Amino acid sequence: MGRTVEGPWYRNSTSCYMCTIAGKQFKLLKAKENPKNKKLAWQKYHEMMLTAVDAPGTLDMTVLSVSEHFLDWASDNLNPRTYKDHKWFHQRFCEHCGNLKVNDLKVFHVTQWLKKETTWKETTCYNARRSVKRAFKWAVDEEILQNSPLAKLKVGRGLSRSDYMSQETYIALRRAACRPMKIFLFALWQTGARPGELCDLTWDNVLDTHFCLKQHKTCKVTRKPRIIFLTEPMQRLTGFLKKSRGDSKFVFLNTRRQKWTANSAQSNLRRLAKKLDIKAAAYPYATRHAFGTGALEQGIDVVTVAQLMGHSSVDMLNRVYAHLSNQHLAKAANDFSRRRMTGS
Repeated sequence: MGRTVEGPWYRNSTSCYMCTIAGKQFKLLKAKENPKNKKLAWQKYHEMMLTAVDAPGTLDMTVLSVSEHFLDWASDNLNPRTYKDHKWFHQRFCEHCGNLKVNDLKVFHVTQWLKKETTWKETTCYNARRSVKRAFKWAVDEEILQNSPLAKLKVGRGLSRSDYMSQETYIALRRAACRPMKIFLFALWQTGARPGELCDLTWDNVLDTHFCLKQHKTCKVTRKPRIIFLTEPMQRLTGFLKKSRGDSKFVFLNTRRQKWTANSAQSNLRRLAKKLDIKAAAYPYATRHAFGTGALEQGIDVVTVAQLMGHSSVDMLNRVYAHLSNQHLAKAANDFSRRRMTGS
């Protein structure tokens, strides 16, 4: 029986790392006394997987082939961040069952894959199921496959966001932050923008009353620029930053006068939260959840909030952001009870 191990494996007789793709064995590299050797073998394995793609429509297409064709399409047609997420999930999925023929793929294989990913939480598993199921549905739509083997895969629903940043946490973090982080955190809180949108914001996108982003997460769906409206304090802030920007292309800069990245901003807040012993949500995206929740609590209608937050429809808002704080629900219950008692 042929070897069925997924990923690189070591052959003692030749002192080489090998792999098996589509039933054939390939030499990856000669082993040496080097602790990084296995990591390099995995890297070469992924590189080889990228080139081992079957032609569309062949009877012996592998799961890997479908994933690669889908990722090629996704890189040209989806937002870079969305493409990156799909690639991350599909690499791990193909490590688990990429050599399987499409006709042999079952929902069970997805279940077993997610069972192995012991560190993933419910929302990550939900996104993983969505990603792999979408790839095979896309293959059917493109007539690469006649039927999707994952058509009966139950994706479920992601958890709604309850981890928004409280005003107390925001104030504590902003007081303790360095000046560039104070500015960045203030802009996130005031606009409800995605952290990545502000990280990549250039002065070409800045107008007097709003930011205008031609390239954004939903631009290929809406075919419209993303408008981020500025409060009066934000208008004053951008005016101040413009005067002191120097030759910088980007609006929001870190202590090294380089653009913030989502990872660097998150790491900065994580360190601050640890220093202040803050257990509540203290990451950049939590300010966006706070913005959406706060707007809904103030009675702003769902359609308006969706537009302010740059969603292409209210579906995402209803699924992810339309939760209300316990304090707000308690106040609503008390107000309703009081009206019933007074008859007003």
